[in-house]
Parts: sequence; C-alpha cells; structure tokens
Amino acid sequence: MGLSFLSIRGRSGLERFLRSLGLMLIFLAAGWAFTKNYENVIDRLNAESSIRDETGRLSDEDKAFLREFESLLRRRFGQEFRLRVFQDEIVRPTLDSRTLFVGLSPARREVAIEFPELVLAALGRDFAANLAREVFAPAFERGDWPKALREAVTEVWARLTLPPEPAAPEPPAAETPK
Repeated sequence: MGLSFLSIRGRSGLERFLRSLGLMLIFLAAGWAFTKNYENVIDRLNAESSIRDETGRLSDEDKAFLREFESLLRRRFGQEFRLRVFQDEIVRPTLDSRTLFVGLSPARREVAIEFPELVLAALGRDFAANLAREVFAPAFERGDWPKALREAVTEVWARLTLPPEPAAPEPPAAETPK
C-alpha cells in the first residue's frame, strides 16, 4: 500500500506546491501547539511543586498569586521561590544560591525566611526578621496568615523593584574668606 495517502495531487505544479506548503504549515502549527502545551504543563508542574500547603488554608486565588510572584521573580531576577506551609515543625530544605524560601508553621506560629545573597543585598540583612516580626507574628495571632503571606510577598517584590535611592548631594564647599 505504501504512503500513497500522503501523495500530493494537483492539476498543475503550482497547485501541488501550494498543497504541499499547506500540508507543511499544518504540521508546523500542530508542532508549535504541542510545544506550547508542553511548556504550560511543565510550568504548572514546577509551580505546584514549589508551593506546598499541608494545612490546606491557601485558597486557589492565593496560590495563583504566589505562582505569579514566582514566575515574575524567575523572569525578572533569575531567582526561584519555594513556599512550604507545614502542619507542624518547619523543615528547611537544601537550597541553592538562587532560591528564596518561606516556611510557615501556623500551628507553632513559626516562620522561616531565607533569601539568596543577591536578594539580601537588595532588601537588607534585617528584612526577613522584620517580616517575621511585623507581618507574620500579628497574623498568626489573628489567624489570617494567608493574607500576611500575600502582604510579605508583595513587600518583597516592591522592595526588589524600587529604583535605587539617589546618593545624598554633597554639601557645597565652604567659601574661604579672602
């Protein structure tokens, strides 16, 4: 039988050429669509593995917000984001030099925030402790830590995207009397 079903038929050479071109375009479009679908599946799997909530308290909206933060952080700064919400004790994973980690244990009212060196340079060494003390501690008391998590991530993004402060102007040179 062979591959006779793939033979291109036409009345003229131009018609056969146009049909061949159309067939190639169909295959290219199918390949492109497959590639895009595969990229979306990989992105979704990566995002799901980077954001884990053992308590089940994060809503779909919260998770979508955090995935967007993760995506922006990766695209704009080349940094990774990992969030773990534990039922009990916080277990710190082994991190590389590009991963921002946030670990929460609402039951124990604990938070662990670790920034890569590059991010620490932009945010300041005491930024993580300030987030834990000023954002998460009151939220654990109120029981609304998912909202505090969104606030903390928003604050991190705002600080990372702020333009650097201009250097203070030098005071004018004192005139010497003549």
